[in-house]
Amino acid sequence: MSPKHYRRHLLKGYSAIAVAFLTTRATAQIDYTDIDPDVVLSADGDQFDLDLDDNGTIDFSLRKVFVSSYNPTIYTTFGNVYPGIIQQNHLYGTAWDNNALLGELSPFGYQYPFALEAGVVFCDMETWNKGGDQSLVYSYGYVLELGGGATEAFTLIDDGFWFGGQTDNYLGLRLRKGSQNFTGWLRLDVAPDNQSCTIKDYAFYKIPGQCIATGQTSVPVSVEDLDTQLQILQRQGILHIEATANTNLSGLRWQVTDQLGRVVQWGQFEAAMTCDINITQLPDGMYILAILQQGQPFTHAFLVQ
Repeated sequence: MSPKHYRRHLLKGYSAIAVAFLTTRATAQIDYTDIDPDVVLSADGDQFDLDLDDNGTIDFSLRKVFVSSYNPTIYTTFGNVYPGIIQQNHLYGTAWDNNALLGELSPFGYQYPFALEAGVVFCDMETWNKGGDQSLVYSYGYVLELGGGATEAFTLIDDGFWFGGQTDNYLGLRLRKGSQNFTGWLRLDVAPDNQSCTIKDYAFYKIPGQCIATGQTSVPVSVEDLDTQLQILQRQGILHIEATANTNLSGLRWQVTDQLGRVVQWGQFEAAMTCDINITQLPDGMYILAILQQGQPFTHAFLVQ
């Protein structure tokens, strides 16, 4: 069974419904780089190496594989034999050392980086894959010579969240430095025929352990930082939120997202000082509570087990 059948429709990247809710602090910084001109990978062996924090060490790579080879005896699934060309058309991602790409690990051991939409928030506790040959695009097929100049193309395997073309989507990056994790993103396009990709820009949060939104290049300064004004306790299936005397929660929106970026609970604060959120129906796993105050987002990660 092909890995794509295991996970088809499980996740088309992350949904943009997980809007950019993330912790903001006056000291927060995001390092943004525009790649000018854009880098295009189209030929076999083309590779883009990314030194995310500019310390002289390659942290991530993208590599294009495009191989065509003639074979006089190609056996089809219908039992016929034809001469023709076998084609491999892949785009691989590599996370060097202890770095990682945000994605999925299938039961077959294949790693598939997500194609994230703009405005999707992720943190360092998501599903991360280390190592190389992570398939953004994986395509394997052949072009048969049927005789009389006629040909017919067949695709045996077409896989990866980036397969079939993506425009202005993002790779989720996690940079590991010592014992600390830093989140970031890389924006790129994949052509509809999967034969080329265009790499445009990237950014990463210079403060460890922070959430980042795809496409985010700066952090607004919040006049009132909810970090210092909220106490959040988790007990007996209840997430209890309590504010200080200087903070009025009434009317503020909140939402809970899971590790796949899906909104699983949402609501609005009715009381000014306290709120209890029932989380007994949530499956075991890591979640993010997001609160939006005057356009400035705040997040709190919690574990259900």
